[in-house]
Amino acid sequence: GYTAEVEVYFNFTKAWSRQDSDLSLSTARSSFAAILLPSTPTTTTTYEPPTVTGNPVVLITGGAGSDFETLSSTEIYPISCSVPALPSGRDRHSTFATTGPNSKIVTCGGDTTQGSTASCVVLDVENQLWDETLMGDLPQPRSSAAPVTIENVGTYLIGGYPSSMKRTSDFL
Repeated sequence: GYTAEVEVYFNFTKAWSRQDSDLSLSTARSSFAAILLPSTPTTTTTYEPPTVTGNPVVLITGGAGSDFETLSSTEIYPISCSVPALPSGRDRHSTFATTGPNSKIVTCGGDTTQGSTASCVVLDVENQLWDETLMGDLPQPRSSAAPVTIENVGTYLIGGYPSSMKRTSDFL
């Protein structure tokens, strides 16, 4: 199975250290996507808009679970915060933030129980769901791609699988 343990590299000691068990992920997983968020979206009830705290956190989406099942679950690390699950399980996918004044958190591609997917879903924090209609599909199914977002330009998905792809990058 996979681990839920977290290790951190401290610049001042130039060494890796294992985090305390209370700072582990809530779900052991591998092949997930993660993105650093500048602040934490939280909701107090389902009827109120989200509030934001000032501490940076990591949004973790999907992946493969301890029994090698494809996960749809999400979590905010290192704190526990309610984030909606992906519409369906996916691993080896790419999660990134778009640029601009209305930045969005997006998950694209990856592998599902039906194989590689080209679909993209956008996190709607206010309504606590992943919207499958706000962004079109990738030009081709793709998994294990690296997202690179450039401010005022856009996001590239670079590399990935399957090896039969004619292009190795897509611009979103």
